[in-house]
Amino acid sequence: MRILSTAYITLIRYLRNKLVLMFFILGPIAFVLIMQGADYKIEFKNREKVGYCFDIGNKVSEGVLELLNTNKIKEKIEIKEYKTLSSALEDMEKGDLETFIYSEGKEEIKIYNTTSFSSVNLIVDSYLTEVKKQYLNIRNENVKKSEVETMRIKTEGKIPNANIRILIAVTITLLFYVSILTAYSIIKNYRNNTYIRIRCSSAKAIENYLGISIGNILFMFIVLSIVIIMGKLVIGIEFNIGILKLILIALMFFLFASNLGAITTYISRNIYVDALMLFSINFLFVFPVMTEAFNPGGNSVPNIIKMHSPHYYCYNGMLGSLYTNVNGANSGLLIVGGVAVITTIVVMLLERRKAYEYI
Repeated sequence: MRILSTAYITLIRYLRNKLVLMFFILGPIAFVLIMQGADYKIEFKNREKVGYCFDIGNKVSEGVLELLNTNKIKEKIEIKEYKTLSSALEDMEKGDLETFIYSEGKEEIKIYNTTSFSSVNLIVDSYLTEVKKQYLNIRNENVKKSEVETMRIKTEGKIPNANIRILIAVTITLLFYVSILTAYSIIKNYRNNTYIRIRCSSAKAIENYLGISIGNILFMFIVLSIVIIMGKLVIGIEFNIGILKLILIALMFFLFASNLGAITTYISRNIYVDALMLFSINFLFVFPVMTEAFNPGGNSVPNIIKMHSPHYYCYNGMLGSLYTNVNGANSGLLIVGGVAVITTIVVMLLERRKAYEYI
């Protein structure tokens, strides 16, 4: 009950704060409306260089090639055919090729990348997922296999456009500030006379922190729900079966950000220093996300930053959950969840050292 009471107090505090409501609720609404009103589009100066080498007679490979040659996709990529895998790998080492699609036999398609993320991966994975679904549906109706092989899959709505990528990137940037809310709530609870009873009661510090975290997560979940609703009604994002995985990734990201806010509070014990540290961390981690959103497949961000950015894995996971990129969604969920667990353990260890007593 103590945890729930603290969560309720935390949630009500935000809902009564006009500045917080304007920033976290009206902000996303205004941003979505501005994007829609401006009909924002990005012109890609450098198209992603994509190569392929397919076996003759492989119907799935032919379908992938036909998909990549559609006008909508060809505007963003340059396609080149290779005769052998070795020649393509040589060009990738030289920097002349970013993505290479290779089929060996009739049951496997491999994708080689020079970057940790490529929009082509999403396109191919989405196509193959739809092929599997259609094959299973037709197979249940006892249709001959030859009819399955000549199927063509519609691609409309399966490719993430610039508006959706940027909306996800900005949403992640915004949601990370749950860390600042956590730091603010911890310090306010232990310095404000209104909450002096927390110190005098038998409640443990960890119970207070869990209540604050739950309250913050509930508030940010309201913010996320508003973004989802606005994204569907205004921009037209389709939230199908991937919505549950997207919400789970967001919850893990909330937990990570909330834990990080508590950790910086233990270190600095000053809300202004906390804010400076968290703004700096957010800027560093969100930099590869924004770069990927504006220039998919670009090489302008060092891989060392991408590989250590929870924001980047959250971005890929959310994008993958929306566009049936199962591998991207699962890896994003596992990595962000793992970081959330690790930071939770750190918070528990710091609490055992009675870090609150020094705030």
